[in-house]
Amino acid sequence: MSGNLVITIGRQCGSSGKIIGQKLAEEMGVKCYDKELLALAAKNSGLCEELFETHDEKPTNSFLYSLVMDTYSMGYTTSGYMDMPINHKIFLAQFDTIKQLADQESCVIVGRCADYALADYPKVVSVFITASDEDRIASLKKLYNVEEAKAKDIMVK
Repeated sequence: MSGNLVITIGRQCGSSGKIIGQKLAEEMGVKCYDKELLALAAKNSGLCEELFETHDEKPTNSFLYSLVMDTYSMGYTTSGYMDMPINHKIFLAQFDTIKQLADQESCVIVGRCADYALADYPKVVSVFITASDEDRIASLKKLYNVEEAKAKDIMVK
């Protein structure tokens, strides 16, 4: 484990968590990782980057999440890894990349379950950004240039 300070930011869709993370990283003089993590994880794992983008932060049911977390916490063997479904491999590759980043540098990580990946790291601050439904809808309307109904659809996905 490292002595690097890592701030993880979980957020509600439309709450401006990414913008807050970028501003925080800028103030701290460190990098902010969000979607950049997908490219790093793809490179480190040898899996196709498009797979990471396809599975990017898709909601998972608690059974799937617990299954992956159990596999991760118990360690995984090469043969076990080869037999895993692709979504498990992608999840584990992101976790490994997050841990490598935390070992290498201080940074801000937005999303990607970074708070779980770094739960045993001593110098991690995890925050969750939330906003009112009205503010989230307004943010999504502006970000995606869509009507309110479409913004609500995006918000609940």
